[in-house]
Amino acid sequence: MNTARRSRRLAATVLAAALAGTGLTVAVAPAAHAAASDSVAKLPFTTYSALAVDNVHQRVFLADANLGSSSNTGQIAVYDFTGVRVSTITLPYHASGLALSADAGTLFAGDRYRLYAYDTTTLALKSTANANSDYCGREVVVAGGKPYYTSQVADPLSQCSTATSHMDTVVNGGWQRTGWNDSGKLLLEGGPNDTFVMGQGVLNSSAPNPFVSVFDGSGETPVRNATRRFADSAGNGALNLKDIAVSPDGTKVALADASAGTRLLNTGDLSDDANGYQALPTGATASSVAFSGDGTYIARGASATGATPDLLVQPADPTDSTAPLEFVFEGSQDGDRVAPRGMEWSADGSRLFAVTTNAAGNQYWLHIVQPPAVQYDSRFTGGLTHSQATAGEPLAVRGKLEFDGPAPAEPLKVTATRTDANGTHELGTATVKADGTFTVLDEPDLVGDATYTVSFLGDLTHRPATDVTHTVSVGKAASSIALTAPAEASMSTGVRITGTFAAQGKALPERAVLKVERADRLGTGTLSSVTVAADGTFTIDDLPRTRRETTYTVSWPVDGGGCVAPGPRVAAGARGPGPSGGAPVGAQWEDARARGSRAAVCASIRSAARIAAAVSAREAATTRARPASAWARRCRAAAFGSRPVVVADARAGVRPPRRRVICPASRSAAASRSAEGTAARSSSVTASSAARCPASWMSSSSSRERWGKSWGVPAIVLWTDLARIGSYMDGLL
Repeated sequence: MNTARRSRRLAATVLAAALAGTGLTVAVAPAAHAAASDSVAKLPFTTYSALAVDNVHQRVFLADANLGSSSNTGQIAVYDFTGVRVSTITLPYHASGLALSADAGTLFAGDRYRLYAYDTTTLALKSTANANSDYCGREVVVAGGKPYYTSQVADPLSQCSTATSHMDTVVNGGWQRTGWNDSGKLLLEGGPNDTFVMGQGVLNSSAPNPFVSVFDGSGETPVRNATRRFADSAGNGALNLKDIAVSPDGTKVALADASAGTRLLNTGDLSDDANGYQALPTGATASSVAFSGDGTYIARGASATGATPDLLVQPADPTDSTAPLEFVFEGSQDGDRVAPRGMEWSADGSRLFAVTTNAAGNQYWLHIVQPPAVQYDSRFTGGLTHSQATAGEPLAVRGKLEFDGPAPAEPLKVTATRTDANGTHELGTATVKADGTFTVLDEPDLVGDATYTVSFLGDLTHRPATDVTHTVSVGKAASSIALTAPAEASMSTGVRITGTFAAQGKALPERAVLKVERADRLGTGTLSSVTVAADGTFTIDDLPRTRRETTYTVSWPVDGGGCVAPGPRVAAGARGPGPSGGAPVGAQWEDARARGSRAAVCASIRSAARIAAAVSAREAATTRARPASAWARRCRAAAFGSRPVVVADARAGVRPPRRRVICPASRSAAASRSAEGTAARSSSVTASSAARCPASWMSSSSSRERWGKSWGVPAIVLWTDLARIGSYMDGLL
C-alpha cells in the first residue's frame, strides 16, 4: 500500500507538511497545544460517550459518560475547531447522547433521567424534558424536528449488553415510546432528509444476529424502511456493530463492523455496494467510521497495536485508488486506538475530529486532522530499466516518479507487480527518493518474459500516476561443473573422477542428477547418471574398455539447457610386460597395426596365445563361420611373420567354419583338421612349431594343400579376424 504515514509515538515528534497556497498541514502533532491548524487536546474525562460537531459556530461537543451511580454528575466539554477548550457544561447526572438540530441552533443532550436542550451560541439551557430512566448511556438523533433517544435500564451495568432498549421521543415536553425496541444497546445515526439509521450494537446470546434498519422520521412516528441481518443459515457472518455513518447524499451507509471491517451498503435496501473498501490493515479492528460533510473523504477508525495504523483517511469513492493517509496512535501523548463512535467531520470536509483512548480506556484525546484541500498531478518519466535478469537471482527495476506541488511529509511509495507464465505476483512497495528515483527489487523464478508494472496510487496530496510497464527476458541461472581425473588409468583397476557442481540462482528443488558420457576408439556411450551430494561434490568410477585415450563428458541437462563439462581424457592400458618384456601387449598391438610390422603382428598374436586361457574363462570356445574365400583373403593379408602360427577365434556362440583355410604343410589334411579341432575345444590361441609360412595362400574346394613358391616351409593356420584378436587383447589387458 502506498501511504503517507503519520506515526505518533512516545517521542512526540511533530510531522507536518505545509500545503502550497493553502496554509494547511497534513500531519497531526502529538502535543496538547500545537499549531492552530493541527492540534491534539487531552480531554478532562476518564470516560466517553458521544461527539457532536457544530459547523455554524465551530464548536465540538464531547460527553463524559460517567456511568455507574445515580450520584455521578456529568459534563460536556466544548472545544473550538483549533482544539482549544472554550467551556464546560455540567449536568446533574451522567451525560450521554449528543445531537444537533438541523440549523445547529440547539444541542440535545441526555442524562440519567432527562433530555436537555442548549443554545449553541450562548451555551445556555433552553429546555428540559423528562425521559424514561437510562442506566447504560443514551443515543440521541434528530429527525423531523424532533429528538429521538434510547432508554435502557440495567442493574448491575453488566446487564446492559442484554437488557431491552427502547427508542423514545419528546412530545409536549414529556417522553413517549415509539414502540421500537430490542435487546442490547441500540445505536442511532442521523442522515439527510429526516432519515436516521438504527443498529443493534452488541453481539451476544440475546442478539446472535444483530440488525440494521433505516427509518423515516419525517412524520409523527418513525417508519421503518429497509432492514437487514447479516448471518447466514449457519449463523456465520453476524454483524458486530461499533459505529454507523450515512453519506451526505443519503445513498450509502457505512458500518464499522469489528468482525468484517468497514461495510459499505446501499441505503435503499441495505445491500452490499458493488465496490467496497479495501480491508483494514492486518491486526486492526474496526471501531468507528465517518463521512466528511462534503462527501469527499471517509475516515475509518480502528483499534490496533504497535505500528499498525489506527486511522485511515481516504476518498469516499471506493473506486478511487488513491492510497489512504494512515495514522498510528501509540503512547501516552496520543492514546492507542480510535474510540467507538469516536469520529465526526466538519461540514466542509476540512477537519476530522477523532477521539482516541488508551488500552485501559480511562484516558481520552481529541485529534483534529486536516486533509489537504488541493491535490497535485504525478507522473512516471523515462520509463523503466533493469539489471541482468537471471532466474533465481536478484533483479532491480529502476524508474523515476515526478510530482507537482509540495514535497510530501514522508517519502512516497510505488507498488509493483510481475506478470509471467505463472500469473501476476505482488512485489510490495518501493520508496521514492528525494530526487524521484526508486528501485523495485525482485527475484524472478521462471525463465522467459516477465512484465513489470509499477503504479503510484497517489495520496491525499498527489493524484495517482498512469502505470508504467516494462518487459524483461529472464534467462537461466549460471551453472558450472569442474572435474578432476588422473592422467593415466588401468583397465584392471579402473579410474575415479571427482567433480564439483555449482548452480547460481535459487536453491535447487532437489540434488542435481548429472549425465555421464564416455568416448573412446570403440565409440561413444552413456554411463550411469551420478547424483550430486548436498555439498556439490560427486564421484564417477569406471573401468575403461579400451586402451589409449578415453574422454568422459559430464553434463547437467535441465530445462533443455544446463551446463556441460567436457573431458577429461584418460589414457588407459595394460599393466605388466608384453611378449618381449617391454611395453604392454596392447601397446605393441597398436604399434604393430600403426607400422604394419609383420614381426610385431606375429609377436602380438603369440602374446594372444599366452592369454587365451583368460579369454576362455569369459567366453565359450568356438570359431566364427565365414565363407572360404573371405578366410583366404584374410589369411593372405594378415598371416605373415618369421614363425609359423596357429590361431583360433574364441567367441562365444559362434560356429566354426565349414571350410577351413589351410596353408600348405608337411602334415596331412587329417592331421591339420585334428590340430584345428583341438584348438577350438580348448579355447586357446597357440603357436605351432612348424616351419615358415609361404607367401602365397589359396582356398578352394578341390585343392586344400598348396606349396608356396617363395616361402618353401609348410605351416597350418586357422584364421578368423585380426580386429577381434586385437579387441580381446585390449579388453583383457
